[in-house]
Parts: sequence; structure tokens; C-alpha cells
Amino acid sequence: MPTSTATPTVVSKVVTVHCNQTIQFYNLDRSSNHTASLLGPASGMNWPLFNNVNGASTATPQFTVSQLTPITYPQFSTGTMLAFGSGFANSFVYSTGPSAGAFYYEDYYVYSAGATPLMRTVINILCP
Repeated sequence: MPTSTATPTVVSKVVTVHCNQTIQFYNLDRSSNHTASLLGPASGMNWPLFNNVNGASTATPQFTVSQLTPITYPQFSTGTMLAFGSGFANSFVYSTGPSAGAFYYEDYYVYSAGATPLMRTVINILCP
């Protein structure tokens, strides 16, 4: 049976979603701001340096017409999602896009600060 702890456990994950679906990101951390920022296609090699120029800036729709921007759009970032409970802990609604593939995502605040453990995820997009 799981037990509650005062210190959250952060584990890197592989998340699988289907193409051409809507997707939204949530920050469930009650004490820190976070982002979901694309670092590029997952190559199975070491994680790249944080190379997303948008990082914690305004979310990607600032640069496009639609909030349904694919999460694989170059330099995609949710922008800052404030701590859970603030009323602004979720992202815009995006799209998983029309293309299959695996992609590296990282949190700007944790990655750039060199925190341990890193909050990183591979999102695997499957198309029928």
C-alpha cells in the first residue's frame, strides 16, 4: 500500500499519446513553477542540453495563431505554469500533432538550475 511522504518523488517517465489529440499540461507541485519545454526528437542517446529558447517565456501560442499548436512545434514550451493551487497551474490546450515519434521534454526551472533529480519526460506519439 502506498504511503504519503513530505518529499515528493520525481521520476523521469515515458508517456505515450495518440496523434491528432488534444493535450494539456498541469503543474501539481504546490511550491514551484514548472514548464514542459521541447528539447527535440528522442534519439535514445544522452539527454541534450536545455536548448529551448522559449524556456520560461510566454507559452508557444504567442508565436502562432492557435492554442491547438502541436507539442512538436519547433521550440514548443508551455511557458511558466505557476504552482498548483495558484489558479494558473495548467497550460493552454495543445495538439499532439499529426506525426509519430518520440520527443524529449524538460522543465526549464529544474533543468537550468541543475536540480537533482531532473524533471524530464519522453513523450511518444503514436499514429494509427
